[in-house]
Parts: sequence; C-alpha cells; structure tokens
Amino acid sequence: AWPQSGYPRLVLDWDGNGVIDHPNDGYYPMSLSVPDTDVTDGADYSVFLTLPPGGNPKIRFEATSSLGQSAVYPASGWLPGPTIIDANASDLYIYADDITYSTFPDIPDAGEPVVIAVEVNNNSPTPYPSVPVNLYFNGQLARIFSVDLPARDANDNPGTAVVTMDTSFSQTCLVQISATVDPGGSIPEWDEDNNSARILMPIKGCLVTPQLLATAGWLGSYYPNVQVSSSGSGWYAVDGDSLNPAAGATAYVILQETGDTLTTSQLDNNGMFLYSFTTPLTTGPYNLQIIVTDGVLADTVVRPFEVVPTNQLNLTIDFALTPYYTTTCSSDPVLVSNPMVYNNGTLPSDTCVAIVLHDSGDTLLIDTVPPLQAGENYPLSSSSIPVLDTQKGWHHITAKVDADNRLPESNENDNIRYRDYRAWCCGNDLAPGTITLGGIPFDSIPISVAVAVCNNGGLTASNFDLLVEAVSGTTTDTVALFTGQTLNPFGFCHTYDVPAYQFADSGWYQMVARVISHGSEGDCDTSNNVLLQSVHVESRSSKKPDLVMQPQWIDPSDLNPGLGDTVCVNNADVYNIGEATAYNVVVEYSYPSLGWVAVDTVDSIPFYGANNYSPSHPQACLVVDSCYQDSVALQVCVDPGNQLPELDENNNCASRNLKFCRCVDSDGDTFGDPGHPENDCPVDNCPYTYN
Repeated sequence: AWPQSGYPRLVLDWDGNGVIDHPNDGYYPMSLSVPDTDVTDGADYSVFLTLPPGGNPKIRFEATSSLGQSAVYPASGWLPGPTIIDANASDLYIYADDITYSTFPDIPDAGEPVVIAVEVNNNSPTPYPSVPVNLYFNGQLARIFSVDLPARDANDNPGTAVVTMDTSFSQTCLVQISATVDPGGSIPEWDEDNNSARILMPIKGCLVTPQLLATAGWLGSYYPNVQVSSSGSGWYAVDGDSLNPAAGATAYVILQETGDTLTTSQLDNNGMFLYSFTTPLTTGPYNLQIIVTDGVLADTVVRPFEVVPTNQLNLTIDFALTPYYTTTCSSDPVLVSNPMVYNNGTLPSDTCVAIVLHDSGDTLLIDTVPPLQAGENYPLSSSSIPVLDTQKGWHHITAKVDADNRLPESNENDNIRYRDYRAWCCGNDLAPGTITLGGIPFDSIPISVAVAVCNNGGLTASNFDLLVEAVSGTTTDTVALFTGQTLNPFGFCHTYDVPAYQFADSGWYQMVARVISHGSEGDCDTSNNVLLQSVHVESRSSKKPDLVMQPQWIDPSDLNPGLGDTVCVNNADVYNIGEATAYNVVVEYSYPSLGWVAVDTVDSIPFYGANNYSPSHPQACLVVDSCYQDSVALQVCVDPGNQLPELDENNNCASRNLKFCRCVDSDGDTFGDPGHPENDCPVDNCPYTYN
C-alpha cells in the first residue's frame, strides 16, 4: 500500500503520467548503504526494488533534515526511470557503431572500392530466420539482405549477424549510410525505435567540406573528489546548416591541465552523449576539454570548472526552463521555473541579492536572499516566470546570486547559471531543403529523386502536400505528388523518395519542389515553400556503360568442396563504372575446364554511385562428382559475347580458383608431421593434399 513514509525516499511514477495514482507507483524509503570511498561528505543511501515490466517509469528523490529543511531532486519534473522489459520479450537492434566501412579511420577517395558492414543484433531468447535488413545510401535503398539471427546466448550476449556490401561512391561528397532491421515490423518487439541507425561518411576531394560541430553543458564548482555528470551533443553541418546527428562518434573527455583522458562516451542515434568524471583533489580552476570525433572529422569544446575547499561559503543558483522551446513567440512563453538559491558551502551566508535576466537586457526577477545555513536553500519565486520572445533564434537566461559580489566565497564564478533555449516564433514553417538525384540523369533512363523537407516551426505540420515537378521550356511534368503529409516541428526533416523518374529529353530542366499547407496551424513563412534547382540531363545516345568484374567480388560457398558436396555462387557483384545504364545484361558463370556453364540475365545495371548487381541463383550450383589434382577455376563474365558497346571491353571477366577434393593440414604445418599425425588428412578420402 502507498503512500509510504520515511526519508530520504525514492518517488516512482511507474506509468509516467506525473501523478502517483497507479498501483505500481509509490514512495520507497531508502536505507543507509555501506560507506564507500566515493562519498566525501554526507551519506550514501539506496533502495532495491522489483518492478513489473512495462509502463514508462519516471523517478525523483526527496529528503528532509533534522532542522525541518527539505530537498527534492530534480528541483522540478522527473528523471527518466529504468525501462523494465519482460525477459521473454524480443528486441532487434542496430546502433550507429554497428555500421562501419573498410577504409576507416581513413575516408575513401571518390570511386575507391569500399566495403560497408552492418552488424545486426538480436537481444531475444528466440532465434529469427530470414530477417530482412535494408541498407540505404543517402536515403536510397541500396540492397535488401536476408539474415538468420541467432538467439542471445547463456551469458546474455545478443545473437548477431553481419551483412556486407562492396561499393564505391563518385557522385557525392557526403554519404549517409543507414540500415534498418525488420523494416516492415513483422516481428513484435518491446523497442521498435532502435531498429535503425545511421552514420555519415565523407568522400575525399569534395568541393563542399562537411564539418563536425559539438557542444556540451556548462560546469560549475565542486568539492574535491566528487562525481560530476554532464552531457553534450555533436552533429554534421555544411556551411553552418545542420545535416545529421554525429551518431556513432566518440567524445573524449580530457582534463586540459594534465592531458589525462578522464572518460570516453559514444554518441547515440540522436547525436547525444553523457559523461561523468571525478574532480581533482587539489582546489583551483580547471578546464575540461571535450573532443568529439568520428575518426575523420572533429570538434573541441572547453568547459571550465572550479574545485573549491570544503570549509568555505559557496552560494549557487539554478532554475529550470519549461519547455525548452517556444512555438509562437507572441503567445506561448518559455517558463522560468523553480529559481532556487543554494548554500552548498559549510559556512552560513549573509543577506544578498539574486537576479534573473533575459539576453535582451530585461530583468525577469530580482529578490533579496535571506541568510542561509550550510545546506539550506531559498526559493526565489513560488510561481513560474513567463518569457515572451519577439525574435526567432537562440536565447539565454542568466541567473546570478550575490549579484554585487558582496559576500566572500570560495568561487565567485559559481554564482551564475546560464540556460539556453530556442524561440521558433512560428506555428510551422515548411521548407524544401534539397533535391537530390541518384546520379547523372540521362534521357529516357529511370533515376531516383529525393526531396528533403524541413519544419522550422514549433508545431507539427498536420496536413500538407509536396509537389515535385520537372520544367523544360513551357512543358511541366509532375515527378511526384505526396498528399496529406505530417512533419514534426523544431527543425525536423524528412526525405521523400521517388524511386524512378524518366526525363523525356536531354537538356536543361528546372526541378521544382513545392510545399502546399492545408493544416489549421498554417505556415508562418510562405516565402520558403518553393525550392528551384537546375539539372542538366545528358543524352543517352552519346554515353556508354563500363561493366566490371573482379575476383574479390566472386563469393563461392566453398573454396575446398569435397566429393559429393555442392558448391554455389553465393554472390557476384557486377559494377558499372561507365557513363550510361546497361540494359539486358548477360551474366555467365562457368567452370571452363569442366565445360559447365550457367547463365543469368539482368534487366538493367545503373552506372552511378554504388549500384551493382548481386545474383544468387540455385542454377549457379555444381555437385562435385570428381577429384582434381589441379585447381578448378570458377569464372564469372558479364556480357560475355560483348553484345553491349562499352568504354572498356577487357574488364568483364574474373575467376576464383577452387580446390576439388583437396585437403588442408588442419594444424597449419606440413603434411606427415611426426609430432601431429592425427592432424593429417586421411589419404582414402582425400587423394590430393597441399599445404
């Protein structure tokens, strides 16, 4: 039964509705823990609970003193609680650090072959066969894989599978690589939000250079040897315009005075990271250097902090902003909530003045703070202070205690607290951001078109259309029309994909992306609803493809099949590095020395970016019915009869050597090793041996 008495206590809001009203909600007294070395003053309390799965748990902590004083953390709102899941629940996931590329930490040159690898995880007691995994480049579907995901093991390690793709990029400067497991949502999971992840891979030699930008929370004053926690974020930008979170990058937290790395933290899919460190034992000013890097690009943030003596006066001030944004500046304010002055020192304070200011110079609050005992706090206002902005953009609120620096303190810099927020001053503000073609456009050849639309307002755009057109002279053709769309606010962007569009003729076109708003919230800035982009369409007749096959792109199922085994071609990538799409392409698999041939026909192989063809057909399988002393060549040829005119006809074939019925010494040394005869291949089953 609840409520329960006793302090300090944990307050649990299991269902996350902000009210203690659910049978799983409650007040839980905390017990004094065994003293540990991390506690330098005060005491360490803890509570252990068994919670049912589900809900949306939120928590806070409450404490009282023998003097009747009280404290709540956080001062307002709730902390996110633990996610409680059923042990039998399923969860498939991909994190940003599960996506890698073969040249890392170097970035590839334009056109350089690179292998993209994605590790897929199954944190479930159930294995799942034939799970689809989609791989995208710049929002365009590059390949669909099918993987068998094993269940997690007895040590609770997730089951994993890795998919890879050989590719190259020549028409872009920055590649967004993203992957999604179970894109259709056919497998029920307790967390459907971690099925996708993405990273950005720059390409050398680009005219437009992306940046990695970082920020981090400001720090204050702390006693020696205490734990400090804070957060930060990183994102990619070009010419100051934000592109994507720097998911998968690493934040290195370094004490600048010594050069010691205190901790590292990885950025999540939203580009956020958390970190904590222990303050030095010696009092004085310090600087925290935070380097955020993806191994190629980097940015550095420096945050000062102070280590202060324990036997000193130390006044601090804090407040909360609710929410962290505004929608319409004229009527929807940001609230300065719970402004509070704390005496975090060990000596009592005298009367002083506290003030809260807006960056416009307006005074939001001024109050006289009475004398405070050590550990005591004083609320500056019993109600929230509304802030109405008139100018769109970032703003900050400054709060300062002992505003005239009248009281001698261990750290005067700790008297100030800044909090930033963004004023959108707009209901919704829809703007097409980019129009991207999936390569060099040619007349009468299908090409993908992607249009990014962003909502730079503060409300969700509930009902709008996106019209994409191609204009040539007096002729206007509709590329695509997306109707009844919704888009989240606060700078959220979404890419709308047109899988295949054909330009009728060569020459110059004007691509037009137009947003048409029908929602009740309207659009506060219609001047940016239309994006124009010029595109030159090449003539198909003047260009040729160039089909390429290389040995490393041929993947047989077994390089050393035994008598009676079946060997298949798992994969054979055909690349088109030419100037035009190749149509009706013949791909031939053969063992020339055996007179065995299998043929496949591909409708088309585009010539741009990472496009390739990966056949995997049962007819490309051979049953080994004889043993051979020499290697047997598996050859793959694209356009073997040279029916297609190409830029280079000499790079269409490649081969891999296989060993039919030949054994490998399993201990890695020579055959007939007297020290390890048990590792030699049996002669009757293996007529030919090699080292």
